[in-house]
Amino acid sequence: MNAYRMKPLAFPWPPLVYGAAIAAAFLLQAYFPLAVAPTNIWYARAAGGVLIASAIVLDVWAMRTLIDCHTTILPNRCSTYLVTSGPYRYTRNPIYLGYTLTTAGIGLAMLNPWC
Repeated sequence: MNAYRMKPLAFPWPPLVYGAAIAAAFLLQAYFPLAVAPTNIWYARAAGGVLIASAIVLDVWAMRTLIDCHTTILPNRCSTYLVTSGPYRYTRNPIYLGYTLTTAGIGLAMLNPWC
């Protein structure tokens, strides 16, 4: 099967998967708490904020690149163009990388080692 003729993703949408993982991490921390070292808490929260901000910038850049190339952002639609510019020059899935950085940033900012 030609890679350009493959059906798009129907379900689950990746943001839902990442949201469920974050929710599961908070539930795990509530019922099976892992200890967090009390030293350098401020640094962990600052690093989490930097990761979240970096992820937002990466996501916006990736989405803007897709819009500029006249292809869809939605994972349930067929793409019309293979994008190899912008953040796609460095990584195949910069939006998913942004989701992953956001998840790690939330874990650091909230001092939740399950994230």
